[in-house]
Amino acid sequence: LGFRLQLDYNHSYLKNRGIFIDTAKYFGVGYCNMGFLKNRIAIPIYSDNGTLKAYAGRSIDQLKPKYIFPRNFKKSMILYNFNRIVDLGNITRPVFIVEGFFDVFKLHQLDFYALALMGCSVSEHQLSLLKSLNLFYIILLDGDTAGLNAAKKLSIIFKSCNLNFNVFYLKDNLQPENLSRDFISSLMP
Repeated sequence: LGFRLQLDYNHSYLKNRGIFIDTAKYFGVGYCNMGFLKNRIAIPIYSDNGTLKAYAGRSIDQLKPKYIFPRNFKKSMILYNFNRIVDLGNITRPVFIVEGFFDVFKLHQLDFYALALMGCSVSEHQLSLLKSLNLFYIILLDGDTAGLNAAKKLSIIFKSCNLNFNVFYLKDNLQPENLSRDFISSLMP
C-alpha cells in the first residue's frame, strides 16, 4: 500500500476486548474514522516479507459483515503475523495456528507465538510458508462446529505435509483469545 492510516490505538472497543495499548501499537491496530474502514477497527496485514498489503476492518457494533477486506485481497496468500515470526529468528517454542486476529493479539500478550489463517482453512501458499519455518505448531481453532471440523481437516493436511504439530480441540464455543496463560501453557509439549 502507498499509505498508512492514522488510527486510535486506545479505543474503547480494543480495551473491552482486553487488548493493551502496547499490543495495539505493536500490531498497528486501531479505530479508523475515515474512508472504507470508517467506524471499524483497522488491522494492517503484511506480506510474508513484511510489506503492508491491506487493512482489514472489524465491525465494532452489530454492523455486517463482521470483517471487511479490500476488493481483490486474497486471504489465502497471507499467513497473518508470519512476517513478525520470521523476524524473531531462531524460535524454539511452538507456534499456535489460530483463526483470527484477536487470537494472535491475546496470545502475544500472554507471551506465546501465533499465526492466523484468517478463517478456518489453509491454502497451499500458507502451507508452503509453514513448511519454510520448520517449527512445531499447535492447531488451536475456535470451539464451534466450524472450528472443530476445520481442526480435524487441518490435522490431516498437516500430517500429509510432514509438519510437526499437535492439535487441541476447544469445546463450548471457546476461542483462543479467551484462554488463560495457565491453560495455554498446559497445551505446550
